[in-house]
Amino acid sequence: MRKSKVFSLLMALFLVSTSFIAYSGEIHAAVQSTLYVSPAGSGTDCTFASPCSLQTAQTQVRAVNQNMTGDIIVYFLGGTYTLSSTFQLNESATIHDSGTNGFNIIYQAFPGAHPVFSGGKQLTGWSQYDAGKNIWRSYVGQSTGILQMYVNGVRAYVARGENKLSGFSINGTQYMTLDAFNVHNGSTSTMVNNTDTGITYSGSWSLSNGRNSYGVTDYNNDIQYTSAKSAFAQYTFTGTGIDVLAETDPAHSNAVQVYIDGVLDQTVSETTSTRLGQQTIYSKTGLSAGSHTIKIIYPAGDLTNTNSNYNMSTWGNPSQIRLVGLHSAAYFGCPVSSISGSSITMQQPCWQNARNPHYGITGIDWVENAYELLSSPGQFYYNITDGYMYYIPRSYENLSTATVVVPQVEQLVSGSGALGMPLHNLKFIGLTFEYGTWLAPMSSNGVSGGQGDFYYNENASSITNGSYNEFWQTMMKITGNVSFSNANNIIVQGNVFRHMGGTGLVLENASQNNTVIGNSFSDISAGGIEIGDVNDYANTSSSMQSKNNTVQDNYIINTGVQYPQTTAIFAGYNTNLQVLHNEIDNAPYSGISVGWGWGMESSTPYSNSNNISYNKITNSLFRLTEGGAIYTLGYQPDSIMSNNYLKNIFDVFGSIGLDNGTNFYTVSNNVIQNVKTYWIGANCCAGYNAMNNTVKDNFTDKSNSSIANAYGNSLTNTTLVTNGNWPTAAMSIMNNAGLEDEYQYLKNKAGVTADDTDPGITYSGSWTSDLNRRQNGPFDYQNSAHYTSTSGDSLTYLFVGTGIDVIAETNSTYSNNAQVYIDGVLQQTTLNELSSSLFSQQTVLSVSGLTPSLHEIKIVNGTNNKLTLDAFKVYGSVVPISQGKLSTASSNYSNEYDSSKAVDGDTTTRWGQASGDTTPWVKVDLGAVYKISSVNTNFYWISGLGVKYKIEYSTDDITYFMYSDKTAAYATQTSNTDKNAGSITARYMRITETDTQSQGGGIYQFDVYGSPVSPVSLVNLALNKNTTVSNYYQNNSAYNGAKAVDGVGTTRWATDASTTSATLEVDLGSITTFNKVVFKEDKDYGNRITGYKIQYWDGSSWLDAYTGGTPAAIETVTFPSVNASKVRLNITNGMNGPTIWEFEVY
Repeated sequence: MRKSKVFSLLMALFLVSTSFIAYSGEIHAAVQSTLYVSPAGSGTDCTFASPCSLQTAQTQVRAVNQNMTGDIIVYFLGGTYTLSSTFQLNESATIHDSGTNGFNIIYQAFPGAHPVFSGGKQLTGWSQYDAGKNIWRSYVGQSTGILQMYVNGVRAYVARGENKLSGFSINGTQYMTLDAFNVHNGSTSTMVNNTDTGITYSGSWSLSNGRNSYGVTDYNNDIQYTSAKSAFAQYTFTGTGIDVLAETDPAHSNAVQVYIDGVLDQTVSETTSTRLGQQTIYSKTGLSAGSHTIKIIYPAGDLTNTNSNYNMSTWGNPSQIRLVGLHSAAYFGCPVSSISGSSITMQQPCWQNARNPHYGITGIDWVENAYELLSSPGQFYYNITDGYMYYIPRSYENLSTATVVVPQVEQLVSGSGALGMPLHNLKFIGLTFEYGTWLAPMSSNGVSGGQGDFYYNENASSITNGSYNEFWQTMMKITGNVSFSNANNIIVQGNVFRHMGGTGLVLENASQNNTVIGNSFSDISAGGIEIGDVNDYANTSSSMQSKNNTVQDNYIINTGVQYPQTTAIFAGYNTNLQVLHNEIDNAPYSGISVGWGWGMESSTPYSNSNNISYNKITNSLFRLTEGGAIYTLGYQPDSIMSNNYLKNIFDVFGSIGLDNGTNFYTVSNNVIQNVKTYWIGANCCAGYNAMNNTVKDNFTDKSNSSIANAYGNSLTNTTLVTNGNWPTAAMSIMNNAGLEDEYQYLKNKAGVTADDTDPGITYSGSWTSDLNRRQNGPFDYQNSAHYTSTSGDSLTYLFVGTGIDVIAETNSTYSNNAQVYIDGVLQQTTLNELSSSLFSQQTVLSVSGLTPSLHEIKIVNGTNNKLTLDAFKVYGSVVPISQGKLSTASSNYSNEYDSSKAVDGDTTTRWGQASGDTTPWVKVDLGAVYKISSVNTNFYWISGLGVKYKIEYSTDDITYFMYSDKTAAYATQTSNTDKNAGSITARYMRITETDTQSQGGGIYQFDVYGSPVSPVSLVNLALNKNTTVSNYYQNNSAYNGAKAVDGVGTTRWATDASTTSATLEVDLGSITTFNKVVFKEDKDYGNRITGYKIQYWDGSSWLDAYTGGTPAAIETVTFPSVNASKVRLNITNGMNGPTIWEFEVY
């Protein structure tokens, strides 16, 4: 039967502590040294009892890492490590921060601790400065500038005006024309044509004859025109009045200044919706009889402001004001130099870069960073002159108790090597990085367009008519708040990146063999992860290339918050880049972007063999266009894009965008759902085409595609889905895309967003659902919102979590008095959606510190003004670690009631015992050892009959220990949560029903919650295990099977030269669960393997887990979890003696 909403939520999700984000340990190789640091650490002991500072620990590491005999572990105890400067790691002739002899230096959270690297400064001592506007201020002191501020972990925004600003025209792009003057002298009028010798022209003017051919009737069929700043036409006449006649057009200036006798008389417009001739744009009467001089002037500045609400010439600190424009895929933010009247002069080279002829700014979308704009809750302004921060708090914020932080450090961690001397063998595990900034936008270079994580540098301003590829070669990278350059074998795992002002993580300059796995990125001003560069395409030396990097199982939400042209994952020129199982949500531009150059490079780029697979991307391109949920550029042979799930994509180009020069991609088995225009687009027919791409076997509910079966491209076997009837194969792709099970916990601290259309939200009253908000102005989450203008209308939402944010639009006419109830209790703070103008995706309420359980939020409109809901963001909604794992039972009533039903996440299915089973039990194999936090069991009842039960745990499935003993009395509640006071680690959990009241054993859900004891994907199960091979090269032990599992990348298993088939068998030592194999083939002499199988031993025979063809240089394969004591690589087809550098099992 159908369960209630409350019942289903309780059973499907029972929250535990959000401490899941921290790892409790890791399996290492031999350990040479262990050091402990703390935020208040001192001295040189560096022990657990007497921890030292981070800098002291680094000094001690440098003293012992030259000839390492094991890993060096630096444990971080809990607390905030407030940085005043960057933590630098280097590899050079004089400084050595790398691991040696194949061992690693590991910077890791101590088990159970939550260390935080912060680049922020806390602001205190707030006082009210302007009661009428509710502006408060706190003294910061002199700073080079502040671009971000956070209140209790919620981002505030730089003071700014409305979107889609009117009245700002860019000078030099619009024309000013003169057709004629009409001079009035008493009752007579005289027409003076623009060619009259009495008219003085200054600046660059042009004469255009034959205007009737343009469909207009100008006086004398001609006009003079100019777009030169400060150009003017001047005429001295005798009379009492004068008219100015001009040709008007949508592309003509709306800010023509008219002077009479040297005094500005009026600013007029030549702008109309259609082209018109002989239009009177200015008329002056009542002049005294006699001689007068009229002068019409093209504005002198870079822009002209005719918006009467923006009297910017009176504003303070004009050099701190920024004008922002969005155009296609680009963001432009340039600082002002000076303001005189309506004329605005911009700082250079930013403005000249922004005005480049290829992809330049076309208009001003908003103005920001002026005290005079500070008018809405959640906005701030830092006054660089008096050193104060000014802020309007949101309705739920109390500045006397709030934690207010401004970022001050650009790079929290920076690691760098040099060509031929890379920084190497470092791990960063379980750390939190927050409050990094990026200050370049305040420089005279500003942020002047570009694409992705790159923008034009100062050299671009000197290229006025150069080719397009010259522009993209003059690019700068947005600073990475954590950054590595010339770095090899760096592992970044299980970390939190949040509240960042630049790009979260950057790996650049020939960084190789690095792994970014199992991290969360949220609330990032620019991009999430950036790999590689955009100006190194010609590097033919392998050591100078970005290669063999992996970005896997990362959770990335809310990137591009300030700089929307950025992408969640950006990769320039790369070879063998693996982008796998990442989950991306709410990216204003592209989700994943790989490649560069638009096919315009002067030589063939080195990029090849890139793999973009099993990723889930939702709600991208909601702000900018001409990208793709997955977007590619340039030559990338042997590259793959497969098994990705793309949903709610709003671009006009294509959800999959194969842009200029994209070559030799295979795009297959992807699911594309609910997209705006095309499900796939390939640049075509204008040069530098996307060519030789194979698109096949994809699923979509959008029939439109923009890819021609031309230029070597092929599009075949696309399944068009209607009415939501997705086939089984498509559903499998959807379910397997995104984070793998062991990384679902990453969502706890970053949050999970529920759209206003979520079926879990109940609306009461006259709510309107708008599913196309972008058309009406705002950029809401998933392009939708609900709203009501009736007092008393309400909504309720049931959620499991420890915190919730309410996301809504704000505007000048919206409700400022909505009541909020949490679990039936009226909150002290009312919800306020009032602001100076329309803003989207605003956090109008943030509630934290809730108990880990089911909660209800209710919002009631207290006015007849519009109240909106865009989304909820829930924190701490962890998924059971038991869900979908291998289960067994003492007996099963039938296949319909087998043990898998107890761990399938569905509260409408159940396990049931077979008749005669007196002590029925269910057991789940978690697949790895976890720290167990709680167990929630949803029993099957008949008429409320009870059950006695016990829960036990084990690490080896042989010896079991008691986790919870409930055998003394009958439990009569449907849902039962059990916890153990101790620190329990287990791989196997078993529940036994010792007695029932005649109803027999039955369980709807047996949900186990916990966190990994170690980063699962870093535990190579094959490392240094015993091997058996079919042969090795000339029986030379230097090439035996052990070399493939020794963890050393420079040794290898090699077969005899004539070998065409071979096997490598690894004995894992005991029955172990695994679902992934990574192996690295030696391809120096081409592809030697053309067919292989991954097989496992079931005790009597070898069974196939995976079958593959020609592997990549680093081949990563995943398959359903298997339990076995042995695994082998069976090379079924090969040539020239296949060779394997490393064979890894996870």
